[in-house]
Amino acid sequence: MLHAEGLFEKSLMVTITDITGKTVYQQHVTDFSNHLAIDATNLLKGMYVLTVQTNTGNMFVKFIAE
Repeated sequence: MLHAEGLFEKSLMVTITDITGKTVYQQHVTDFSNHLAIDATNLLKGMYVLTVQTNTGNMFVKFIAE
């Protein structure tokens, strides 16, 4: 599970891409009560980039699925 807190936007686009740039998960989130949880248990082992796009900017986080 991936968790993010402290996001005060009303609308987010959440994307997970693998190391080759292929999108493996994407969701437009409009109601998340300042806490976002993403089930990443089906991801294959490897490195990924989580991108959270908001009206005020983008956040990128690299992570490894084991």
